[in-house]
Amino acid sequence: MVLLERPSFVFYAPDLAPRVEPQVRPALAAAYFVHPERTWLITPSDVRTLAGWQQIQKWMEHFPPVDLSADAALSLFYVGQISRDTLLSEVAYFDLPTASLARGTLLLDLLLKVGPIPVVLWKVDQVALSRGIDIRNPALLPAVSFLAANGHGDRAASLAYRLATAAPDWPEAQQALAAFQPSRP
Repeated sequence: MVLLERPSFVFYAPDLAPRVEPQVRPALAAAYFVHPERTWLITPSDVRTLAGWQQIQKWMEHFPPVDLSADAALSLFYVGQISRDTLLSEVAYFDLPTASLARGTLLLDLLLKVGPIPVVLWKVDQVALSRGIDIRNPALLPAVSFLAANGHGDRAASLAYRLATAAPDWPEAQQALAAFQPSRP
């Protein structure tokens, strides 16, 4: 379901037009979530200020979504009447933009709920190798710790290095990197 931006979305993704619900007002959107086991909710972020968002928010409290938004301007949620852990297990196999992985708790959630399996570790590498996006996200620091504690010190060091070099004025990232530096005599 695409709220308020259906014409633009369909213009850029015409093959999906038959699968996208008709234009829906936010006040009625929660009703569309009743039948599908899982679906997408794509909406401009300013929809959160409109009447009706509270009903969507209540539904999302009952069935927590996975936030795949790449920036603050457009919200992209993978939602369903199944557990969030199941949704995360499915998301682990999606090709995702690096900006989506670097925002919020998505990368950490994948590590904690799905585990350090190859597809999730590739997503860690994707963030560690990224350039040109803002990765100053405190939720990435526990991901470094999780990787180090679970036998993936090389990936933890790579991610810590990327965080520290992307934000030299971020003391927590510098501390995370220092944990992987050899001690000097």
